[in-house]
Amino acid sequence: MHVKMQKVYPLIILLIIAMSANLAGCHQSHNQSMLYPAGPAAAHIAWVWWFLFFVCTAIFLIVILLTAVAIWGPRSATRHESTLGNRFIIFSGIVIPGFILLALLVVSVRSQVVLGMPSTKLTVRVTGHMWWWEVEYPELGIVTANEIHIPVGQPIRIELISADVIHSLWVPNLQGKMDLLPDKINATWMLAEEQGIYRGQCAEYCGVQHAWMGLEVIAIPPERFNQWKQGRQKHSRVTLSQSERNGFDVFFKVACHNCHAIDGTSAVGVRGPNLTHLASRRTIGAGLLENNHGNLSGWVADPQTAKPGNLMPRTHINSTDLRSLVEYLETLK
Repeated sequence: MHVKMQKVYPLIILLIIAMSANLAGCHQSHNQSMLYPAGPAAAHIAWVWWFLFFVCTAIFLIVILLTAVAIWGPRSATRHESTLGNRFIIFSGIVIPGFILLALLVVSVRSQVVLGMPSTKLTVRVTGHMWWWEVEYPELGIVTANEIHIPVGQPIRIELISADVIHSLWVPNLQGKMDLLPDKINATWMLAEEQGIYRGQCAEYCGVQHAWMGLEVIAIPPERFNQWKQGRQKHSRVTLSQSERNGFDVFFKVACHNCHAIDGTSAVGVRGPNLTHLASRRTIGAGLLENNHGNLSGWVADPQTAKPGNLMPRTHINSTDLRSLVEYLETLK
């Protein structure tokens, strides 16, 4: 009995590991899953995935069955049975796999047609940086970071390029992966059929903070997109309090403008994210932290604590200047 249990223990451990891996992929929101498509491109990719899954599952079960028959089945010794066996091997080892490979080829070729670039009216250029996303609407004169706003029901052309190393953009609910290469523009497209927020991720290892190089695609109704567009085409013009004016001065005193740009000011840096309308973004740190007062203060003071290795150094300022600077940044809506 003890010997039998020793043989069973590894199987139990393997089962627990497999179940844990499956549970790790479960999430109630489904906003980063290719199995819950929200657009036609992702729907086709999901269909191909399920097709391959069932085909491969069937092949696996058949192989297991034939292996079991070969091990425990009766042995044949006659020449007639041997001839039948040879024919079976030829049929099952050449003919059937040939048809399966042909079917997979047809599915792959059809996918190239289905996933081809449709006619679009709006272009978004996404530039990958270590480790954040620059998002530009060239036709609209809008530059933002780590968020792509798109109107529901309209295909959008996405142009991709990298400012440093190779990255890869993947928004599973809307489209497949596409690489971002230095000095070469790749193009893909997205169409969201449902309003929602869909998380994207860099899918190509690009350095120490690769795992925290996220972004959000925010799909909203066309009328709301027009409102968003009009709001982003305007500079943030508000009456600043004394503390906020001090924060504006601190922004330049500690040289934030060397890396960041704010439309309507003399800050025109390009190494870091454009901060125009920063306060209206949902997250900071490329999807790392919720954009609120506490997180923004912590990020400005010491971004290396939240995201070690990122290219923004610690800001050496006193608490009064930090508070004023954050208050100013929160006016950029």
